[in-house]
Amino acid sequence: MNNDLPDDGSVVANERGWIFGLLIAPYGVLLQGIVQGGVLGYLLSRQGAGSVTQAHLIGLLSLPTSLYFLWSPITDFFVRRRTWLVVSALIAAFLMWLNFEQPRLSSTGAVTLAFLAACCSQLIVSSAGGMMGALHSERTRRVASSLLQAGAMGFGALSAWVLIYLSARSSRNSLALTAAALIAVPALAVLCVSGQDA
Repeated sequence: MNNDLPDDGSVVANERGWIFGLLIAPYGVLLQGIVQGGVLGYLLSRQGAGSVTQAHLIGLLSLPTSLYFLWSPITDFFVRRRTWLVVSALIAAFLMWLNFEQPRLSSTGAVTLAFLAACCSQLIVSSAGGMMGALHSERTRRVASSLLQAGAMGFGALSAWVLIYLSARSSRNSLALTAAALIAVPALAVLCVSGQDA
């Protein structure tokens, strides 16, 4: 048993597990909301793409989830993990804004932008996981891991509802800005909340 863990399950004063529900939000919006949550499939169907094309594109954009072990270790070097998380989320938001601005979401350019955004979103997961591993309190780690999952699912579901709802009621430019904001705003909120980092 690790002697660094408090035996009584007490929480270290400056560690807040709840923040992990916010840290994972950009990933939840992008991967669990836009790509796998139905937004992309819905928008592709509105542009006339068939179910085979939709399945191929969503499968391709889900590939970084399986392969991110190739580039995720970079979050252990150069800058703090929180910096990696925020920068990756802002780049992903920018790439998704550019993606939504494309006339056809099934075009090579749009798919490339979305794929790069999905790759960036995996750096968010590895950064948050690294920060969670650096927590000293066992109890805080338990809370953090629960809220990491809940945050990804909750923000993913909320963003899917918002974007599908707005897709028929707003311009493509407004939808692109909304998608980017849903990814970027939680990341920027992390900068405003002082949290622990490894």
